[in-house]
This record gives sequence, structure tokens and C-alpha cells, in this order.
Amino acid sequence: MDFLILDIPFIKLVELTAVLFGLAYVLLAIKIHHWCWYMTICSSILFLLLFWNVELYLMSLLQFFYLGIAVYGLVNWHPKQNKLEKKIKIMKPKSHLYIIGLIVLSSIIIGWFLSRYTDDAAPYLDTVTSVGGVVASYMVARKILENWLYWIAIDATSIFVYIDRELYLTVLLFGIYLILAAFGYHQWKLSYQQQ
Repeated sequence: MDFLILDIPFIKLVELTAVLFGLAYVLLAIKIHHWCWYMTICSSILFLLLFWNVELYLMSLLQFFYLGIAVYGLVNWHPKQNKLEKKIKIMKPKSHLYIIGLIVLSSIIIGWFLSRYTDDAAPYLDTVTSVGGVVASYMVARKILENWLYWIAIDATSIFVYIDRELYLTVLLFGIYLILAAFGYHQWKLSYQQQ
């Protein structure tokens, strides 16, 4: 699968640019600003190239989902939307049990497939972070408060994958994401309580 192989200096430039757009996304998402979705579009395109080049195929393909969720987020977070649609929501604890069960089960199945039929560098971790990212991204777009808690777990796990693939700028980004996710949860919780 070497049709997208890029040289090392160019990969580092792609990584740096993707990291900057990714950081801008989270900062804008914390503020519940619709421009965060434009940043997602830019970072997703760059991370698609980057992850493919370091043999993290599911993370690479996940970027197509992020592009789609960015369009959905742009529509859902449009500044002219109804005030009711702008409110932050919470989920019932029982819903989280179903979601976590779905993430674990699908990660086992997809991870097994990747380990058997591809040369994915970290099939199970690639899968759990990718599937978790799908769920958490949808929760962000729907303005569900607990999305930040999911991101904390996903970001912490992702750091190990990126260290293994020597994506040190991305490791730094995800370390910052951990801190920002905790801050985002706090900010959104305050907004929820003020609704």
C-alpha cells in the first residue's frame, strides 16, 4: 500500500500543519464556535495523508468520517440556527454502557480483521481510537457534554500509538488535547448548568 508514500521532510511539514489545524479545532470547539468545523476539514485532509504514510490505515480512513462530521457540524452549529438546537445535552448513564460496549465489541472485530489482513502497525489500538473517535465526534456535533470524557480516553490511548510511529508533533498535540478536553468538559458543564 505504497501509492501515497511521501518523503520524510514533507511528512513532517504535513504533520506540523495538521497539528496546528487540529489545535485550532479544539480551541474553537471549546468555545462552541462553528469555525471549528472548517479547521477539522483542513486537519482531516492532512492527517489522512500522514496516517496512511505511517501504516495506520483505519486512522487514515477515519479522516473521511471526520470530513463528513465536519459538514454535519457546520449545519448543526450554524450561527443562525434555532436557540433550542444550540443547547448542550447530557446522556443517560445507561446509554454510555451501550456505547462503550459497542466500541469494545467493534474494536475487537475490526482489530482482528486488520491484524489478519493488513500490515497495520497497531491494529487494535488503531481500531479502538478510531471507533471511539467516530462516537466522540458525533457527540461533539450533537453538543453532548460527555464527548470530552470520551476524548480524554481516546487521546491518552492515541499517544501510545503515535509514539510508536514516531509522530512526535502529533504526540505533543494529543498531550495538549488531553488538557484541553478536561478544560472543554469544565467549560461545557458550566454552560450546561447555565442553560
